Amino acid sequence: MSTLINVCGTSRSGTTMLDLMLGNSSDAFSCGEVVAWYRPWRRHHFKLVCQCGQTSCPVWKRLAVVDAHEFHHAVLSESGVDFAVDSSKDLCWVLDSQKWAMSKGITTYNILIWKNPVNLAYSHWKRGKGLDHWHKEFIAYHERFLKLNLPFRAVNYNELVKNPQKILNNICNFVGMPYFEGKERFWENHQSHYLFGSDTTSRQTSSKQSEIWTKDDFLPKFQEHIQYLENKIAHDTKVQQILDELNKSDIRYQLESSGGEKISSTPKLYPLWYYGKKAKQIFKRHFPENYTGKT
Repeated sequence: MSTLINVCGTSRSGTTMLDLMLGNSSDAFSCGEVVAWYRPWRRHHFKLVCQCGQTSCPVWKRLAVVDAHEFHHAVLSESGVDFAVDSSKDLCWVLDSQKWAMSKGITTYNILIWKNPVNLAYSHWKRGKGLDHWHKEFIAYHERFLKLNLPFRAVNYNELVKNPQKILNNICNFVGMPYFEGKERFWENHQSHYLFGSDTTSRQTSSKQSEIWTKDDFLPKFQEHIQYLENKIAHDTKVQQILDELNKSDIRYQLESSGGEKISSTPKLYPLWYYGKKAKQIFKRHFPENYTGKT
């Protein structure tokens, strides 16, 4: 059965890594953040560079000219795989992809990966952002996602890194994908053709090695701020509500189905932010941002 897996989450939450883990199979295709090709907002999005390393990738030579609404269907049919994994995470793209997949009879699952807030703050802080940079996006993204009422399962990044075999096996069971020993070692996959995504993950795939399982202690300078962050998180009602919802939908738990754990319908009315963001995407295509390279 043809299946689309949407890997959702905020920036710095591990979406590219999970995309590549799930795509680490001869029966799956990792798309990466393909939304950036169809709806570019940065200057480097206009240049298609496949992570396979080939100057002119034969796979993307075919796929790059496919219309957006046909893309996932083309991946599944032309690549001869049963699973297309897309870590675009843009919620407009997720909604559109769901509608397109339904029209083609493609089964769709949503997996939402998230980091513990202190770890997420650290990921942004290491890249020169402020201590509270994570906060606004964390709330906005998850509130919007949860209000869509899409069937989904949540994956805690910290748990995935701590016990990759077990968590990845749980995800595979959920989406009906075969799991095999070593599937989590995505950097060993010589067939990856994903676009954009995390530069850190890209360096791991190009070097064919990774240190994600090694202990990553916080730098001493950051440790000085942990108590401040923990206190803020503990007293933030919105953050706590989101964490509660994510924990209740954790992939580790056997949950009762609420009418099907795979996508079976699209919202009858899209929220106002959907149309606002679509308009912004049109604007960004004509006035793209410069790329800082800090991903």
